[in-house]
Amino acid sequence: MGIITLDIAAKASVGPSQSGWIKIPVAYGASHAFTIANFTSETTPIYVAEDILNSVKVVSLPINGELQLSTVSVTLNQEITHADITAGNFVYVSDGTITSGYTDGGMSFLVSDQTSLLFNSISNVAAFSVNSNYNLASTSVGDGSGDATLGVPFVFTRASLTSDLDIPYSDPESDAADELLISDVPHFGRLELNGVIQVAGDIVDFTDIDSGLFVYIAETLLKAGEIEEFQFKISDTGSGEFKG
Repeated sequence: MGIITLDIAAKASVGPSQSGWIKIPVAYGASHAFTIANFTSETTPIYVAEDILNSVKVVSLPINGELQLSTVSVTLNQEITHADITAGNFVYVSDGTITSGYTDGGMSFLVSDQTSLLFNSISNVAAFSVNSNYNLASTSVGDGSGDATLGVPFVFTRASLTSDLDIPYSDPESDAADELLISDVPHFGRLELNGVIQVAGDIVDFTDIDSGLFVYIAETLLKAGEIEEFQFKISDTGSGEFKG
């Protein structure tokens, strides 16, 4: 009987066979604490290796913002351990001086696994999509109504000019109403702010409205078919832009 003797050598360990890029959204002025998933299951393509992630090597830095490890700036080719990532110590800090928002693809990285301790051969990009600090104007300002008595001041309230409108005042950032711009004055009466007659183009602060200082006073009774009205726009506290 013939015998073949085999000398079995250990399989050579290799680094991760696959890793990919990732785009991470970041709010304006905010930071992002990296997770293990950011470098494994959330990349395109996903991380593939003999074992779980061991560390990340930073081979290029973001153009805007900063990478930090426990609040200390990360340097080129620095290795970030699995433990530090899990603990939330590895952080991207966005650049708050850029108010228009930006996308930064300057960071690239390599990954290693815990069996081989070897890094993959091709680096991948971690791009950051940072939101702008632009505050949007209010999205809706509808029409309202009220019952006035001849010669008796009708006192406007914040509610009558915002939440009680047929399409209530609303704002994307939930900013409060800040100022009211009088676009056109009434025909059969007058608008007054603390006893001063208001004209088209005048601006009324909502703090004065809250104080009951903005009123309408009817001067003439309406005839059949006549309608009394005035037109206005509202600005929010965030954008300062009038809408109506």
